[in-house]
Amino acid sequence: MIDTDKYEGHPPAPWGWRHKVAEWRLTADGDKEWIDGIRVNEDTDPTVMTLIADAPLLLEEVKRLREGIVDMIDSMDNYYIRDIQHATDCLKNMIGYYEDEEE
Repeated sequence: MIDTDKYEGHPPAPWGWRHKVAEWRLTADGDKEWIDGIRVNEDTDPTVMTLIADAPLLLEEVKRLREGIVDMIDSMDNYYIRDIQHATDCLKNMIGYYEDEEE
């Protein structure tokens, strides 16, 4: 499971790339600020650049899906049907729900 808390405080989306003197530099907040230390050259795979630029969006999607799964778990826990309980346990395992309770 990914600990999404370790990404708190990252520069705001959208991220993008700006070409500057034979390299690309990562920008944040709609091109308003530079993200220091992240530079690529002309040979970098464009899909890698896209993946890096989409990181904040992917993080938000992970958080949204995890929240939705937790909401489903909470609503399913109110039923005593074996199949629903099995589905609940599978969802809990998928997001590390039991691990969070042990901490």
